[in-house]
Amino acid sequence: MQFDLDKPISEIKQEIEKLRRKDLHNSEFLAFKKQHEYAAEQLDDKINNFYSASNLSVIKQIKLPEPIRKEVIYYNYISEKFDEVSFAQNLNLIQNKLDEFDSPFATYIDTMRWKIENGYLELKDRDWLTEFFKTWTFMLTKRIVDYRMKAVEDLRYNYLVEIYSIVKNYGKYAKIYNTMYDVFGKFANIEDELRNQNIESIARFAEFLYKDPSILMIAEMLGRLNGEDDLMEINITEQVVTYPTQTKLPYNPEEIVGLTVSKDLERLLPMEFANLFDEELEIIFYKKFVESQLQTFLFESNENVIEHEIEEVEYEAPIPLEQGKFIICIDTSSSMEGAGEYIAKALSIAVAKVALKEYRDLIFVNFANQHVEEFTIQGRNVNIQKMLEFLSKSFYGKTNAKPAFEKVIEKMHSEDFKRADLLFISDFMMNSLPNSTRVKIANLKDNYNRFHSLVVGTMPNVETQDVFDNVMYYDPNDPFATNQIVKSLNETLRDLRELKEEEVAYRDEQINKLNSIRDKKRFREIHLDSPKSKKLEKQKQKLKELEQQKKQQA
Repeated sequence: MQFDLDKPISEIKQEIEKLRRKDLHNSEFLAFKKQHEYAAEQLDDKINNFYSASNLSVIKQIKLPEPIRKEVIYYNYISEKFDEVSFAQNLNLIQNKLDEFDSPFATYIDTMRWKIENGYLELKDRDWLTEFFKTWTFMLTKRIVDYRMKAVEDLRYNYLVEIYSIVKNYGKYAKIYNTMYDVFGKFANIEDELRNQNIESIARFAEFLYKDPSILMIAEMLGRLNGEDDLMEINITEQVVTYPTQTKLPYNPEEIVGLTVSKDLERLLPMEFANLFDEELEIIFYKKFVESQLQTFLFESNENVIEHEIEEVEYEAPIPLEQGKFIICIDTSSSMEGAGEYIAKALSIAVAKVALKEYRDLIFVNFANQHVEEFTIQGRNVNIQKMLEFLSKSFYGKTNAKPAFEKVIEKMHSEDFKRADLLFISDFMMNSLPNSTRVKIANLKDNYNRFHSLVVGTMPNVETQDVFDNVMYYDPNDPFATNQIVKSLNETLRDLRELKEEEVAYRDEQINKLNSIRDKKRFREIHLDSPKSKKLEKQKQKLKELEQQKKQQA
């Protein structure tokens, strides 16, 4: 009988589950979650993650101390080697070994010895030995569980210190976190804001977003400014086709449409009645009646109905552009210091929300003087903390956009940046762009790269703006500046919608032309070739053949 090492693990899992429930229902944590709904779910996630399967596997790998491991080995050795008699004869040896292993089970040997010496146990009876190993198994399992649970409690202490720290300090930065949650949702982590060293700078970014929700609207509109490819694709749509036809009514037949054979006496032909009044032909009448072969009039009532069919129609449409990466260049020179830099970085955070929602990679570029620094966020692997740390950096030198432009344009010429968007945020108090840079930008536009600019201030070099597809102006002293940007973007979007509506109208016009041609050429053909028409034609042909046969017999 070998010691089952899985049994302690099972009990450890049960104990850990009790601790998890205890932490989830901690009174202080419950009060915090009730007060801060934004952070409640993430706090629960942190608690659950600590007790997750990955941490359980780490606990399982905790190496047992030497005495416990030796006791397990000795347990397996004793259970296989000794029978009832030899086991009783070696109790002293077993007890000495257990003392060496510091096993709490060693004291139980004294009880067993006393029972044997006083005749309470029959040595030849297997039950007492089974009870002995059952007790030893219980105490050895408890020893292993206690040791590993002590390690769990040590880990739990450190994790609880971290959780209590978040709960204690959260109130200072609740507004920041609430804003970050509004922007990034579950991507925002309650620790990202609390651990960031530049929390005051980030607080100002958050304040801009909190006070002016129009910034988020600007970002969402930029994300919707999709172009269309020159290539066309064939789209297939379904439409309902209608045509007139006739259907039989199952009730009130009114019109004689021919002859048939049946046993319906009410519609019997007079010539069949003649057989009934002739003694020699009477038998023929009854034979036909039994076989339903009497000639009768065929009555029908038809109703004009409109039938429907679903038909596929092909039409051409421009292919929507695929979304590329989003590059945000932020001027952090001294002329942008203050409100200009904060609105720039607040808008950058808002654009990040839109890009990450669509799983688009995001590249931030801070520039001033000759300094150009960039930071990349993968659309499916977001690190909000590092992004905020990067955005809190500034250089405060002279505005020099040339190095940043050259670096970004070089990137956009690569295959990875095909159809990328560039948002350039600056006061544009800089020299004009060289012609070589303008040519490169024009080539990129031909390949569906889009260029947007946000001009901060009222004194930009206007010669720098003609390279951008969309130019937005933000005056820090104008309280309605962001609303004006939203209005201008709305007009751009409306123009795009009108173009698309014209394309839809043209498509509908082409489909209507196809319908009119089909109606003229196909409606009657469909009616004549319909299954119902063919069936009716067969019935008429059969009646004609019967009439001819009757005439021949006569």
